[in-house]
Amino acid sequence: MGFALSRRQYFLVDGGSGNEHAALLSQLPGIRRAANPRQAEVLVVFAPVTDSLAPSVSELYSAMPRPRAAIVVNAGKESNSGANDVLPYAARTAAGIRAPELANFIGGCSLKHDEDPPERWRPEPIPLPPKSGRDLATELLALSIGPIQPFTAGPLRVLLLCDGEQVFSTQVESGFARRNLGQSLQRAEWPDVVDLAAGLDPLAPIASCVAFIRALENLNKRREPETDTERREAAIAWERVKNVLGWLHLFAFAVAYDQLQAHASALLNEMIHETKNGEQLAQNIGQLAVKIERDHLLRLRTSNIGCLDAKLLRKSQIDGPVLTGSTSGSGDVHARLIARLRSAAADLTRAKPIDIETLRPQKSLWPPPPGSATGTALGPRGTIAATVASNGWSLERVEWLRPSARLLPVIPEMLAGQRLADAELILASLDLSMAEADA
Repeated sequence: MGFALSRRQYFLVDGGSGNEHAALLSQLPGIRRAANPRQAEVLVVFAPVTDSLAPSVSELYSAMPRPRAAIVVNAGKESNSGANDVLPYAARTAAGIRAPELANFIGGCSLKHDEDPPERWRPEPIPLPPKSGRDLATELLALSIGPIQPFTAGPLRVLLLCDGEQVFSTQVESGFARRNLGQSLQRAEWPDVVDLAAGLDPLAPIASCVAFIRALENLNKRREPETDTERREAAIAWERVKNVLGWLHLFAFAVAYDQLQAHASALLNEMIHETKNGEQLAQNIGQLAVKIERDHLLRLRTSNIGCLDAKLLRKSQIDGPVLTGSTSGSGDVHARLIARLRSAAADLTRAKPIDIETLRPQKSLWPPPPGSATGTALGPRGTIAATVASNGWSLERVEWLRPSARLLPVIPEMLAGQRLADAELILASLDLSMAEADA
């Protein structure tokens, strides 16, 4: 299928499942990602689009020039009620659409002179602290990052109050990707319960699924077979590497490093299409880590900003690459960058792509016996833990330990006193998956 227009511009809205596609689409011909909706012809929306995110989508679509079009990429059984209300005439595609097919869809869809969505977003005024409470009674600048912004995977609003060029205080607003996953799991039956669990983090469905399966196995007092452990860990390692490369594309965009952005997209494309074996990819990523460590300009841009103390992270039960950056490095943005690349190179020595369907457990685990149990898996952003409680015929309670959710409370302390010009880069360095954080 050919493109209807050359270099058609699209604006991407990531409800929580579009990080990988964002990296892959950037390298495909015929389309180009627009910097803002006023330059775009097509709005591409990745689910979930919740009712709380819908007003922002409405505002963006209204800002687009006519003629225009909208495409909603569905994410399984997750809620899309907001997208249906705001973009009733949008074209819809399945969640499993490949990036080249989506690029053809963007390039070939028909543009229309349609009406604006019925809803309008009205931002609430931001309360400012009194001047008497500050050393210098200067005027504070209020800046809103998000909820639709390219520095996290999924929607998050960060309100910054800045005193000149310095961040005075920060307010974090999440919940735009909330799907009430725990309640859905309590009502679900087999096999829907496993599919829902895999959707905890749309960017890490294997790690989410394995954590839940292990909880069910522990509840049934079944020991995990050694062969299953090896297969599961190999699949999770592969998933972690894909996430690192998807994040690296986002991070390179934040730091305005076009060459690094293209390199991350190329490596991710090689992984997905298996054009190179794991050993060769590990070597390439290891060489990239060395190159980045020796990049003097990048080090100057990313060092000594957004520092996180290892004691604070352990107290908040935060692990994964963020903790590694604080234990093996200085805990700044540069240390987190190097920690992720090194972990990806190490993971590729044992990683193996596996279809998630092959990890589905036997139905004999359901219904679970009375009691409670916990299962864990090391996902791309840290440990994912699922705790399930059963009454003998259904789940009474499902609780998740979510790495991104653990990171949200440390953002205000991390940004306090930082330069405004560094705030977006610091935020990008955390690799937040907001669908997982909001669940």
